[in-house]
Amino acid sequence: KDARIGRYAVEVENFESIHNHSAWARIESN
Repeated sequence: KDARIGRYAVEVENFESIHNHSAWARIESN
């Protein structure tokens, strides 16, 4: 929805690789 979210998703993808899918789960919860 927001450009900021799209940019955040990219950084999360990198973080997700390090912290497994925990990062994604946290975002969905948010």
